[in-house]
Amino acid sequence: MGKQYILQYQTKTLIDTVEIRQLGHIGASTEVHPPPSLLPFNDAAVDLISSCFTGRLEDIQFITNAFSSPTGSAPARCAIWGMPGLGKSQLTLKYAHLSFELGRHTHVFAISATTVEKLSRGLTNVLQPVQHLERYNSDQASQLMAARDCFEHSEKYGFVKWLIIFDDATSETVSFLRQNLPRQNANGSILITTRTLEIAEALTSAAGHRHPVYELKALSPMQSAELLLKTAGI
Repeated sequence: MGKQYILQYQTKTLIDTVEIRQLGHIGASTEVHPPPSLLPFNDAAVDLISSCFTGRLEDIQFITNAFSSPTGSAPARCAIWGMPGLGKSQLTLKYAHLSFELGRHTHVFAISATTVEKLSRGLTNVLQPVQHLERYNSDQASQLMAARDCFEHSEKYGFVKWLIIFDDATSETVSFLRQNLPRQNANGSILITTRTLEIAEALTSAAGHRHPVYELKALSPMQSAELLLKTAGI
């Protein structure tokens, strides 16, 4: 009887030990891990900024102020419009460079907005660095929805203070942009360039709110003279 009692006790102790270890393993497997961290990067072609870039301080300040204004839970938007050749792309590149260097934006995405194909490819490119499950999905609509989710809930994917530059939006791409632009996440900023006021206004009007629109004009005579001297190396 004594040996049988000892055997039963040892068996129960062994079972209890196994159960405790199993519970410990379960607890470890359900532990909440911090979200992944995506290293900062600037995808804008800042090397294309002209060495003669000058002036435009007021223009850069306008963009800075636009992105500093409260927008509720939505990303801030700003559209720059003006005739070809005024330097809209150069201005956005300069802003992206300064903003990234100062830490205002830690992740900068630059996308050509001239065609729907380029827009679709540019937006869905975000799925690769964040290792999103939809990155290999052949269905474009699913990928675009996943890409928008990445920007709207970017903290889940390891990046927070993001900036997207959509360069040279056209009448052919307005509808696509309005459908696929991120609508949530106050930590994000969207900078758009286009040639017409109509397109600029169409892309900065969202949820009953009108975001800032800015007309880029030619350099003043003084700025033009400064540019000429800088180009000549004087």
